[in-house]
Amino acid sequence: MTREPRRPTRHHQEQRQRVLDAATALFAEHGYEATGMRAIADAVGIRPASLYHYFPSKEALLGALFTAAAAGPQRGVSQLSGNATLREVLFAAGHGFMTGVAELRSKQLLGVLFLAAHQRSDWGQKYLTELSDPAQEGLAAAIERVLPDSARQHVQPLWLAKQLMGALLYFVLHEEVIRRKERNDPDREAYLRQLVNIIAGGVEQVAESAPSDEQ
Repeated sequence: MTREPRRPTRHHQEQRQRVLDAATALFAEHGYEATGMRAIADAVGIRPASLYHYFPSKEALLGALFTAAAAGPQRGVSQLSGNATLREVLFAAGHGFMTGVAELRSKQLLGVLFLAAHQRSDWGQKYLTELSDPAQEGLAAAIERVLPDSARQHVQPLWLAKQLMGALLYFVLHEEVIRRKERNDPDREAYLRQLVNIIAGGVEQVAESAPSDEQ
């Protein structure tokens, strides 16, 4: 009879999260390549050998950070009712993203993953397939469901998703991580609302003008 694998204990899960938090802070401060497993173990307060009970390598640890980051982007959209408007879908997705990167650790994690994606092609592919692409495709599916019929031949839902997420990513990385030293910009919600209004307003304009274009 095959034994089922033992589930991690609460202590194991908490200690594993402490390792992830320490690694995120050290990677953000010193860079991935310059940070060793011993430094991470010291920051957590455990022996280096104990660290390998949680992650077999530094690359496995970085992989876990990608997985953790990928868990959040769809929360805002998933909470919407079935009769939401395009404007509501865009705002919910944007608000979910901005809330998810409101804390210092989340900004550090975003910066670490973004830099990692630029340093090595395999990490770049992991960034796309596990984090960026699923978030954009999930949002595109939500946009597709609420897109006005008259706009469907003229508007690509995936492009709308890319435009929204790209503008928000730029804002967080440039205005908060770099310019404000990882502090939240007081105008972050106003920026989101203007962005949503411009995108949704553009789609509404396309939908209104579409019949005359087809004549």
